[in-house]
Amino acid sequence: LRLRTVFIIARISVYGISIQRRPQELETKMMLLSLLAVGFIAGTCSGQSETAQLVRLTDAVNDTGAVCLDGSPPGYYFRPGSSDGESKWIVHLMGGGWCSSLEDCAERTGSLFGTTSPEFWPDSAPAVFFGGFLSYLESFNPYFYTWNLVFAIYCDGGSFAGNVDEPLNVEGSMIYLRGRRNLDAIIESVLDSGMENATDVIFTGCSAGATGTFVLADYVGSLMPSGVKYRALADAGYFPDTVGLDGSYLFRERLQRVFELHNL
Repeated sequence: LRLRTVFIIARISVYGISIQRRPQELETKMMLLSLLAVGFIAGTCSGQSETAQLVRLTDAVNDTGAVCLDGSPPGYYFRPGSSDGESKWIVHLMGGGWCSSLEDCAERTGSLFGTTSPEFWPDSAPAVFFGGFLSYLESFNPYFYTWNLVFAIYCDGGSFAGNVDEPLNVEGSMIYLRGRRNLDAIIESVLDSGMENATDVIFTGCSAGATGTFVLADYVGSLMPSGVKYRALADAGYFPDTVGLDGSYLFRERLQRVFELHNL
């Protein structure tokens, strides 16, 4: 458990983020490290070692063209529910900033934010990777610890919302901007895996994933089974439209570029 946790932390740390160039990615990096640290302490003290399994949607690559920035298949971690949570689901969109230029998107292909490669994403994720109301620990998460968990890997750079038909060439490498197709493939997969019989579904996300939650909540709700109790929860996804220290509107200008690049 300790070695696997150290492995994931090391992979996140490798992403060498510059404070001057990418303040949002730095915030996301620190958020993930904090989440892992809190979860590691809880998991170690409890002595439990439940894991979530990675589902790579390889069929979706050919069926719908759903792919990460680097062309790898979309994917998600799944931890099955238990007891009174077997018919209840949390679908969580991972955060991780955005890429607002072709060069930025190309750079992300070499990180955990642009791929589902085993280099960055192991087939099994230790329970300590999931904290807060995603935790399996009753002491941390008394209301939702038995629910099915779907943790969608964020590998498109556009909050799971973009869709550009043709791949784009960046210095000889092809990148793909197809976050909406990735989300569709994930939702279809989990519906087929049991969510079609759900009684309760929470659609949620953090940071850039929370932005996706805002944008996609009604759409995802329309895909849910009839009669389900459905709610959407955006965690830390509101970015104030204020002037930065340099006089620019950081989030306004950046998200305008994201909107145009990813064809939102």
